[in-house]
Amino acid sequence: MKSKTLIRLIAAAAIPVILACGFGAPAAPSQSDVATVVASTVQAHTAVPNFNNVTYGNVSLTIPRGLATNALTGTVPALTDSQQLGPWAIAPEHIEILLDNYSQVTFYQRPQILVYPAEDFSSMSDQVKENIRRVQGIVNKTIPLAAENMPGIPFFNAGQVIAAQMQTISFKNGAGVRLVTQYGNGIAPVSNSGLFYHFQGLTSDGKYYIIATLPTQLPFLPIDNNPSSPIPSGGIPFPQNNASGPDFENYYSQITNLINAAQPDQFSPTLTSLDALIQSISTQ
Repeated sequence: MKSKTLIRLIAAAAIPVILACGFGAPAAPSQSDVATVVASTVQAHTAVPNFNNVTYGNVSLTIPRGLATNALTGTVPALTDSQQLGPWAIAPEHIEILLDNYSQVTFYQRPQILVYPAEDFSSMSDQVKENIRRVQGIVNKTIPLAAENMPGIPFFNAGQVIAAQMQTISFKNGAGVRLVTQYGNGIAPVSNSGLFYHFQGLTSDGKYYIIATLPTQLPFLPIDNNPSSPIPSGGIPFPQNNASGPDFENYYSQITNLINAAQPDQFSPTLTSLDALIQSISTQ
């Protein structure tokens, strides 16, 4: 499979959906903007139909049947100008694996796996250094597996709103933590346009730091983050009208409990297939 250098546009990686930064409507990239970014990425690669075993550089993985038809791979050059790009944008040169024809694609999220040199990235970012400490602590069971201890996503200019389905997970030469989450910068419903499977891990030798963001959906969540969107059967209505802080806290708590109670095969794609993808990762 041919590969070309992939320059990731940071704006496309942000998922503006929710967070307690204020009670206003969240800002979101337009559908056309995100579609343009994704299209330009795809055009830079040669698609290989029915491609399941992926090797690029020192990274290999296996795509479970039905999850995607291809992987678009590339090397993202180092981004170091935090004043121009924002502190969330800086990163060393790293590998990006983008899943093509993924079973669920949203406007806010790209199905991707990123592999960074851990030492270089942690020296550039205090958040990454803290993320790696948390991942190591959770894997070694010296830090509790709890929402407040989940590692953040350094390239999102937004914060974690919920944390569900948390568990440690091993891959071929390392381990990490996975969860189902949504990020955002305002108060809004948890929805199928924002929900995603998030993994962060570290290789056993400490050389590579891995982040995966993979959209997933549930039948009881609304289609988008519009508070007026219909709530499917079994879902939880978003607080309306004169709702206050405790109302929103109760809503997010109930949604988290509902997602935690969902079976792996209720998710689309299933948690089983997403776990299998992560477990197949190997770095040389």
